[in-house]
Amino acid sequence: MKTRIRFLLPSLAAISLLAWGAAPVALAEGNETGWYSTEPAGKTLPAGVVQVRAIQVKRSADAQYDADGNKSSIPYDISTSANGAAFELGLTNRLSLQLYALKYTNQTVKLRSVDDLRATTTYQTAYDTAVAAQVAQKAAVLQALGACPSTAVCSAAITSGAALDPTTGLPIMTLIQSGVDAAIVDAAETAYADGETGLGDTRVGFLYALIPSGSVQSSIGLGMTLPTGKYKDTPDTMRTTGRGVTEAGVQFNLDLLPFRGLTLSLQNTSGQMVQKGKKSASDGTEVDVERDGMRNYGFARAAFGLGVFGSWLVPVGLTATYGYDNDSKEKIDNEVTKEKVTRKSMATGVRLDFYSTWKIPVRIDFEQERTVGATNNYNLSGTTAQLKLLLKF
Repeated sequence: MKTRIRFLLPSLAAISLLAWGAAPVALAEGNETGWYSTEPAGKTLPAGVVQVRAIQVKRSADAQYDADGNKSSIPYDISTSANGAAFELGLTNRLSLQLYALKYTNQTVKLRSVDDLRATTTYQTAYDTAVAAQVAQKAAVLQALGACPSTAVCSAAITSGAALDPTTGLPIMTLIQSGVDAAIVDAAETAYADGETGLGDTRVGFLYALIPSGSVQSSIGLGMTLPTGKYKDTPDTMRTTGRGVTEAGVQFNLDLLPFRGLTLSLQNTSGQMVQKGKKSASDGTEVDVERDGMRNYGFARAAFGLGVFGSWLVPVGLTATYGYDNDSKEKIDNEVTKEKVTRKSMATGVRLDFYSTWKIPVRIDFEQERTVGATNNYNLSGTTAQLKLLLKF
């Protein structure tokens, strides 16, 4: 709680500077439900109204999903923290301009247990490959010295433990195995330092209300994702701050308001690469990168205002959200370097509308999320906190 307070108070102070000479937005303005705690997800802002959002995202993982969707533990504790800001301006009563950027502030991957590392398929594959290579190398040396009639015989002698190291007197196989294990463990303990930090990709676009009011509302958005973030070779457990390419996207929103206090929202965004980008390699060179196929992501959400149980509960809303993200493949030189990544999630949240009680045009959203299914992805869980300030100029 102290962490969230330290984030929210400075954020409120910072964005309150924008209110200098601006007037608060009336509660009922552009909000048919009566409470911002249940406003439609695709609602555009009234003309002249500005919404500024300060966002904090925290995610952690200790398991992963393979290409078939099977979940398994990993020997690492992964954590990511990011801050973001979003700006929306109502150009007309049906058209809004939106700008969003996210900054990764901290990414860490720590080896939790050496024993857990040794139990993973990744470790075993690397171990078997390295041991086999060193056995073949040692066998070739022994055969060249005339210790064995062939490399096959020398290999058999090493793997059985019969071949001894002349310096230590220990079996060569024992030395190979201990050396390979030590190298893998050392690499695992030192390779995963803090991840990339800095500005992420920037999204800019317009949202237009097709059906702006009533019990059924809808809107459509068009936008671009600009590669302002870093995109480079990192360990698989690390997240880069950007995706590397320029993408165009279209968003569709459908909101149902069956009765006062309840809003059901569906949102889908489809993105397609329109310009290749660059990926920085570990040796400092750059290669062309592209995203093969369309990315689709969105959610289905129910928002319920507790004000139906009493006027003193009007500021409080509850949300339940099912989210999905089906990402596109990564290709370099027409070769697939990263398979399609998918994720399904469930989240529950609380919304607090401070205008209803204190006439302050501020809302705080807090959401707890967890992964319920994925492919080629990590079992992410965590929180998202948003502070929203509404102003009218």
